[in-house]
Amino acid sequence: MTDIKNENATHQRGPTPADYMNLMNKIPGYSGSRNVNQAESWLKTVKSYKGFFSVNFNHEMFLTAITNSFTDRAEDWWDTINSTVTTWDDFLEKFKSKFIQPTVGETWRKLRSIEQEEGNTVEHFTSELNVLFKAAGIKDEEMKISLFISGVKSEIGFELEKKRKNLKTYEEIVEEAASLETLLMKYSKNTGIKREKNISFVDEVVIKPVASGNVMNNDASSVSTQDTLEKLINSMNQLSINIVQQQEQLKLSQQQQQYNSRPSFNRPPYGSEKRFVCWNCGKDGHASRFCPEPPVNRNYQENNANQYNDQQQGKVNGQQ
Repeated sequence: MTDIKNENATHQRGPTPADYMNLMNKIPGYSGSRNVNQAESWLKTVKSYKGFFSVNFNHEMFLTAITNSFTDRAEDWWDTINSTVTTWDDFLEKFKSKFIQPTVGETWRKLRSIEQEEGNTVEHFTSELNVLFKAAGIKDEEMKISLFISGVKSEIGFELEKKRKNLKTYEEIVEEAASLETLLMKYSKNTGIKREKNISFVDEVVIKPVASGNVMNNDASSVSTQDTLEKLINSMNQLSINIVQQQEQLKLSQQQQQYNSRPSFNRPPYGSEKRFVCWNCGKDGHASRFCPEPPVNRNYQENNANQYNDQQQGKVNGQQ
């Protein structure tokens, strides 16, 4: 409160050297950081104090007081140019040119590397981009569109590329990006974008009179749409599971059919006491390849085999 009274008194009677000395302790330090926001904040504070020095304003003493807060990069800059600055307006122009308005080269480097950060909306990203467009003097619509699409989030940029032929201006691209972002926020839980409230977007909005009992229709419709989407996703997942199960059952069925269609190699009926008959000697109990007798002709072998098969068939018929 005392500082305000003193400053008002200074404004009425005009500043004294002591007032300029006191100003040194009130101006915050500034290091010449490349952060534009810090430079703008420091300059805003200086301008607020300058209003109290309007009567009998001494440029030299005022500049000495405010630049006393400079350190590091800002101090080096002031040591280089202080002999060429004699008025507040000169100082203001050179300070903005050095610390607030980036050079064209720096602006283009930022334009080539700028990306929409996690948590930032399309609106915020567009504001940053427009500042750089103005600083670089970019007015070409196609160049603005290309830089915007390359910097916006990949899922939004992908959709914009598909619709680019139908979107002729930079403003149309920005509006479409904001609409896409709204849809992503509505149907995705991990967009990384924070807002105070959800905003629903539709291509065409039709406003109709609503009775007092139907105030919650919009909310109910939104919930119904979300429930329908979740049910559809669950149905698709279940369908995929059923298809996999059917494929596995078909594979097992084919394997069983292949096993059942294998040749029986002249096996006797199941339950018969005599499992093998020798086609070479006609005796039971061993196969022809293990026959101890010398080989005989083919006709004799076939006759023995036929006799055995007739005997076995007769036994089966007798049992029936």
